[in-house]
Amino acid sequence: MIKAFISLCVFSVFIPGLAYTRSETHLNYATDTTRPARPKGSNKYVPLEKLSSELIPEFGEGFANNVTVQRESTAFLNCPVKNPGDRPVSYPLISWVRIRDWHILTNGLVRFTTDDRFNVLYKEGSFNWILQIKFAQDRDAGIYECQVSTSTGTISRRVNLNVIYPEAFIKGGEEYHVDEGSPISLTCVIESTPTPPQYIFWYHNDRLVNYDVERGVKVTTSSDSTRTESKLTFANASKRDEGNYTCSPSNSAPATVQLFVTRNSFAADPVMKQAISGGSRLMPLLAPSLALLFGAVAYIQPS
Repeated sequence: MIKAFISLCVFSVFIPGLAYTRSETHLNYATDTTRPARPKGSNKYVPLEKLSSELIPEFGEGFANNVTVQRESTAFLNCPVKNPGDRPVSYPLISWVRIRDWHILTNGLVRFTTDDRFNVLYKEGSFNWILQIKFAQDRDAGIYECQVSTSTGTISRRVNLNVIYPEAFIKGGEEYHVDEGSPISLTCVIESTPTPPQYIFWYHNDRLVNYDVERGVKVTTSSDSTRTESKLTFANASKRDEGNYTCSPSNSAPATVQLFVTRNSFAADPVMKQAISGGSRLMPLLAPSLALLFGAVAYIQPS
């Protein structure tokens, strides 16, 4: 009984001391100034209000003030920004704003629009925050602003987006006349395109004729940096070839021409047909008859 009492007393004395010792040890660990310092170059969060003027970011190279894109293609608006010493901006304080309605499109990597054609492209450690606009439309044209929040205010750069939709045209105007039996050659031109069309389809009325081997249709296309030409050719035009011919590029408004085939009025007269096709070979045979005809006309003229 005495031994149990002594054990209980010892337990009551040492437990509070043990608890106190642990608390003190934890306190000393938290306030210990002898711990090793943070390694140099390691990332450290700096609150916006504590940013010094030395850490204020600046815009880098590669910022285009004007961007031209074709309708239905993808636009990329660059916003290169970095901290002094070529260090990336690691805090999400970069926004893209559409000036037309002052709508915030993105903030950091978060999109603030229900239009999923808009996205921000950024790779960790990069300097460039890119606003991507897929399937660009005419209504997307206008000014966009890249804003960067700093300790002294907001710095910004603006980009003017142009959305173009070139129109094709066919050389020769809206009508094309050809004699029956003659070859046909139609040339479609697309100018001022940032990128050449992926394809160009030719239609006779509503029928695709690019691969019409039976009629001998041939389509050839050539492109350079800003101009594309597509030529449709086939031989021996007939009345069935009359109608609308439409050149339809993948990235431009189509162009249409009306084809008329003139039937030869001398086709039923074999002598006149031979005379026209033979040319000078038949002229000696016709010369006496023509001379007699002109002489008779002169004889009956009144004096």
